[in-house]
Amino acid sequence: SLAYIVENNKVGNIRLQPVGGGTSHQLTDFTSGDLYNFAYSANGSRLHLARGYSIRNAVMIKNFR
Repeated sequence: SLAYIVENNKVGNIRLQPVGGGTSHQLTDFTSGDLYNFAYSANGSRLHLARGYSIRNAVMIKNFR
């Protein structure tokens, strides 16, 4: 299967699409947070994820000395 990241309602999860065709299915079931990257271990027995939350703040500093 081909594994890929899907974002629904600002939550990242992994879906699997069979290479031979057919319906994809969801591999992970996270309910919050972003999914940045993932990789399988060399023998395929483990899935490693990079997850977190995006923080976007802007600060204006005037007359800084």
